[in-house]
Amino acid sequence: MKKIVVIDDDVVVTSLLSTMLKKAGYDVFTASNGEVGLEEVKRQMPDLVITDFEMPVMTGFELLQVLKKEIPGMPVVMLTCHSDVSLTIKSIQSGAYDYIEKPIQPQKLLEVIRNGIQVSTRQEQIEKKVPIPARKIIQQNILVGITPEIRQMVKQVGRISMNRMHVMLQGEVGTGKGQVAQLIHYSGITREHPFVTVDCEMLHPDTIVSELLGKVYESESGARKPKKGKLLQAEEGTVVLRSIERLPKSFQRHLVRIVEKREVVLSGSSEHFPMGARIITTSLYTPEDMLKKELVIPELLYHLNVFHLHLPPLRHRIDDISILAEFFIEKHSRIMSKKISGMESGTIDILRSYEWPGNLREFENAIAQAITLSRGDLIEKEHIQEYLQGFYVPADDTPKRVSLEEIEKRHIVSVLREVNWVKSEASKILQITRPTLNAKIEKYKLKP
Repeated sequence: MKKIVVIDDDVVVTSLLSTMLKKAGYDVFTASNGEVGLEEVKRQMPDLVITDFEMPVMTGFELLQVLKKEIPGMPVVMLTCHSDVSLTIKSIQSGAYDYIEKPIQPQKLLEVIRNGIQVSTRQEQIEKKVPIPARKIIQQNILVGITPEIRQMVKQVGRISMNRMHVMLQGEVGTGKGQVAQLIHYSGITREHPFVTVDCEMLHPDTIVSELLGKVYESESGARKPKKGKLLQAEEGTVVLRSIERLPKSFQRHLVRIVEKREVVLSGSSEHFPMGARIITTSLYTPEDMLKKELVIPELLYHLNVFHLHLPPLRHRIDDISILAEFFIEKHSRIMSKKISGMESGTIDILRSYEWPGNLREFENAIAQAITLSRGDLIEKEHIQEYLQGFYVPADDTPKRVSLEEIEKRHIVSVLREVNWVKSEASKILQITRPTLNAKIEKYKLKP
């Protein structure tokens, strides 16, 4: 019979878990705090430990650190009543097998236990003190929410951040690809090294080699001096290649050789420089679409898509709307030095009803504008309605009866505003050609 030690200062939780796990066929031992729990673990040497995060005497995180040092192969599952991204990442990085939020879902917990017990060894990971700039970036990240895909992504970020494997981030405009790239960099082993971002769409074909790889130039004295490009400027940190599909095919082939050999040759030189950076690529397209549309050569895609993360659109994260609203209210209230305590009744329903074609970027803009216009300590419904261009009427929150043309016009305006009138980006989101978009802009007499 497999042994499990349950540690929680809440006797109701330990009792319920003990009863549930015994019915599932496990031999269960309980403890009311971390110190007692540590002794119980050493005495019983269980197959898995379940511990609460916040406890008196010794916290669950402190217990985890001790167990990882003294019994490194012990699977530990953390329990918490807080949806805290930084705690999740911190726990995963320090060796926790998984992270379960209260209220506990029995089937989910049993599944985690079954998988966790199969874990026999785990690589010991070094916990470094997070510098203040990195901590600020981590705390301001947008991976907040309760939807399973987001919670799983947080765990994956925790694991990815502890190595330098190449990562591909895919998602629609405004889903937070840039913020997730920062989170991977600043929450792990690369955080003390440079973070370099390259917008592939803005690179000029004539200078792309020197910008990314570097070049050797002659100084005024006639001496030849090397100038490192973006890939080498990142040193042992991270290079983010935004819109990877925009790289010219000729340079994509060159990049394959660089990634394979982990070294760079500067333009005008034969000297080889080692490249120690992790490459994070971002794109609106899935890997399958990239291959199908021949946007990225297969060799490069296979090298850079070592780990793939799909960032879901906000319309698939309806259950996160209220949490995200709180997050952005707190953020922008602080920035604007305003005291906003919440939202007027019915406002959250409006936010949940809209499809948010601009995703998190558009959602944050709506909250920021509403805070700017608010006259008291609540976000008023009319200000959200104003941002959403009159899709809703204040009286009963029912949609206005408008023509399809009017809906199309409003949607196009919303998308254009979200991408700052970059028509190439708007065309992708709307899934129409540039000439078609230009025709509709002219038809509806739209202006920036």
